[in-house]
Amino acid sequence: MVNKRKLFVKNLVIASLMSEGYLDPFSSKVELRVPYDIRKTQYLLSLIKDYNLEEGITVLANKSVFIIHHCDELASLTKQWYKDGQKIFSMVLDYNLINMESIILSNILFGRREEFYITIPTTIHKDFLKAISICISKHIDVPVNYKTNQINILNVQDYFKKVAGTLPTYHIAELITFLTEKEKKRIREEISI
Repeated sequence: MVNKRKLFVKNLVIASLMSEGYLDPFSSKVELRVPYDIRKTQYLLSLIKDYNLEEGITVLANKSVFIIHHCDELASLTKQWYKDGQKIFSMVLDYNLINMESIILSNILFGRREEFYITIPTTIHKDFLKAISICISKHIDVPVNYKTNQINILNVQDYFKKVAGTLPTYHIAELITFLTEKEKKRIREEISI
């Protein structure tokens, strides 16, 4: 049986690595420092409480950073995601290295709505952005492009419709905030048909 707590930690670590999470160079153990959108503090704290992770994750809301303390999931994932001090995602193109929940968490905690897309800031080395963009697109079934230091999820309305049916309500409530009023209206009209 899958341990839900460990799976959530794994997904949060992946989501954090997809964005701007970085290994703390001053820690004697492997720790991940993760800048996040301060408006998502309550959401983050709720998740931490729901999964009983108060001892494993510290939220420094005044600095808009949370810290994932040393654990097995973090140690094994950082070995995969880092090479020679660079965050690379992976040396092989494998869609199974990320999953829907890690993408959703990354979107909600770190994403920002732009006019035509959701952008997720990232510190993945530029040579590996194409690979992770392909993997994300494969999971969410909408186009994803990239530029240096950002991953962009296009067709936001289609993205929301494709993922909303598979998500818990607390994720859906947060994802709705990325929709424009026009997109929300179109979705409501489609649902009422």
